[in-house]
Amino acid sequence: MKTILALVITLTFSFSDIYAQRKKKKEEPDLPNKVGESMSRGDEKNDDRQLTLSAEREFLAGMKFFALEDYPKALESFQKSLKINPKSSGIHYQIAETFFRLKKYPEATTYAEKAIELEDTNKYYYILLANILQAQGLHEEAAKVYEKMFTKKINGTDLYYYDVAQIYQFKTKDYTKALKAYDFLEKKFGVQLAVNQAKQLIYIEQKNYPAALAEAEKLATTFPENNDLQVSYAQTLLEAGQEAKAQKFLEKHINQDFSFLSHLLLLKVYQKQGKEKEKNDLLTKILENKNTPEEVRSAILKEYAQSGNAVVEKSLEKVAEQNLQDASAWFLYAQKAEKNKEYEKARDAYLKVVSLENTNFEAWQKLLWLDTELAQAESLLSHSEQALELYPTQAICWLYNGIAFFENKQYKKALESYQQGLELVRNNPELQTQFQIRLADTYFAQEQYDKTDKILEEVLAKNPQNVVALNNYSYYLALRKQKLDVAFRNAKKLAESYPENHNFQATYGVVLYKQNKLQEAKKVLEKALSIKETATIAEHYGDVLFKIGEKEKALAYWQKAQSMRGGSHLLAKKLSDKQLYE
Repeated sequence: MKTILALVITLTFSFSDIYAQRKKKKEEPDLPNKVGESMSRGDEKNDDRQLTLSAEREFLAGMKFFALEDYPKALESFQKSLKINPKSSGIHYQIAETFFRLKKYPEATTYAEKAIELEDTNKYYYILLANILQAQGLHEEAAKVYEKMFTKKINGTDLYYYDVAQIYQFKTKDYTKALKAYDFLEKKFGVQLAVNQAKQLIYIEQKNYPAALAEAEKLATTFPENNDLQVSYAQTLLEAGQEAKAQKFLEKHINQDFSFLSHLLLLKVYQKQGKEKEKNDLLTKILENKNTPEEVRSAILKEYAQSGNAVVEKSLEKVAEQNLQDASAWFLYAQKAEKNKEYEKARDAYLKVVSLENTNFEAWQKLLWLDTELAQAESLLSHSEQALELYPTQAICWLYNGIAFFENKQYKKALESYQQGLELVRNNPELQTQFQIRLADTYFAQEQYDKTDKILEEVLAKNPQNVVALNNYSYYLALRKQKLDVAFRNAKKLAESYPENHNFQATYGVVLYKQNKLQEAKKVLEKALSIKETATIAEHYGDVLFKIGEKEKALAYWQKAQSMRGGSHLLAKKLSDKQLYE
């Protein structure tokens, strides 16, 4: 919201746009006439008409080259003209302008100063010299040139008080002189947007809030149709501690503000005053209004949704549905659904986000994670392939791509994806470990048990407390009935340390089953199923039931495992033969 409100007080100092009296920002003097006048004075001295014509021809040739931006040739002609008539202020001016265009500032300064020396009542000469000095960073000297021009009382120079005020305000930081120049302009021309906004900015910089408020009020009163100025006035009231007055003004103005900036500021007023009901009513009104600009709605959603505002959270789904093309609204709705563990809604919302804004990498990560959590292998494969087209150097995309291939039993492609990702994570030990564990899983599925054990033992050698590696190692040992004492010790410890983790409970149950501790295994696997039903756990539970004689119930759990599209490669054979295979 701060970003949008900051737009309210943005200052556009373009004084030439304000005053109709200035038809051009920088008018050029009528140089040929000026040259002619100077040359006529030369004629009176030497009565050499032929020389005058020659000087004029060189000058006109120079102007032609100048118009074509061929400044070296223009300079050559101007200097020939000056050699014939060295007293011409107009030629000195044009040479100064040419050097200025060539960024040869010392030379430009010399000729501009000479033009003023020859004719000190031409405003254009002063203006050029001031511009040359400013180009060299000599802002104080430039200001002095303007001040000298003002002492000459030259017609049409009043408007340039704005230029010198800008130098004082932004370059030399002499706010006293800047305010004096702005006051002169206001007195002469009345309240003007650029002038009074500039004064307001100075007062804010000086922390003179009463004076800044006075300028804001003058602008709001003078330009009642300018919405930004109305909001700026209200914001200045708020900054000056006049919340009640700001509230009253905004509530009156709010229905005329189609930019919704007043709404944002009024929310801030209500927040500051602790008026929760008024704030929430206004939030609802803004969010449910189809005419609310997208950037305003996004600003509100980001600020208030992240702070846990109940009204905003309640409105998120409705706002997203009403604004189908607003990626930020969908993203916040997805975050809310994820927070509430509504994973299917969250996944669909993140999918909407990436369809609208495929550069949102965080949304892609969340989408892939939720596909995995929801066991949507086909979707995970499709989405990870799309993500890799956009982010081929992001290792996490390769990880999810490998998981997708693994779940689809395409083990060779899974290995390729994992190995590709491993190349990208050499400086990320945590992610590297995740890839190694996934590789071990894949090798086990291919019955390459030596590779599985080697990888997991390497991981555990580096970090004996890695619970995922410890669990998987125990599980794979149990399935092969190898080192059951080691598997039992590790699995029991994990199950006791993490009683709500379904994977750890299931592994412990499988170890007990392989040790022929069937009743204990049954009890532990029932706990695992109560936490989360998966195909693998359902199949193992069916195995236990079959072995203790509850064959019908065992078949039911095997069927459930098959319906969940998981389980071992023996599951189909168990169901068709109605026999237990290990």
